[in-house]
Amino acid sequence: MKRLILSLSVISLTLSGFQAFAQSGVYLSAKDFENAKLSYTEHHINAHIPLRYSKVKVNTPGETLLLNKSEVFGYRDEKQRDYRFINNHAYRILDHQYFHVYSRDVEVSKGKGRIKETKYYFSTHADGEMHPLTIANLKKAFPEHKRFHELLDMQFRHDPELAWYDQHAQQFKVKSIFEQSI
Repeated sequence: MKRLILSLSVISLTLSGFQAFAQSGVYLSAKDFENAKLSYTEHHINAHIPLRYSKVKVNTPGETLLLNKSEVFGYRDEKQRDYRFINNHAYRILDHQYFHVYSRDVEVSKGKGRIKETKYYFSTHADGEMHPLTIANLKKAFPEHKRFHELLDMQFRHDPELAWYDQHAQQFKVKSIFEQSI
């Protein structure tokens, strides 16, 4: 019994220590995101408010703030995942080395019903225009990288393959190809 209580105490201390280091918050600008500068870190962030899709709710012990999604860059959730707002939608930032890769779950028609499907996007800069992650769009975004174009053609036959993630290298395959081209 004493071992159980001791084990639970150690687990509790470990989890409370983890909570102290795990910060959520709001990125007010793309520059804040690039510098990892979060605002409202001691608050609860809710980016999905029913019937108020253009707002981000920031709960403080004494008050509730409503921020316009169009006036902030994005946010970090409790699980340390970063998101960027575009047209009132939150896009998860998957990678930001060389260029930014995003994902978003969208509902699509499938037969007689609707299912959720993950769509992938990219931008050349943190505040750059977002495009669907396709071979053609990557070539348009980086016209001066002829070697990158060649490697894309050699490695990928279809656009969905661009979202392949190499667990061993801990990066998207398209990122390693970009790295080889520069």
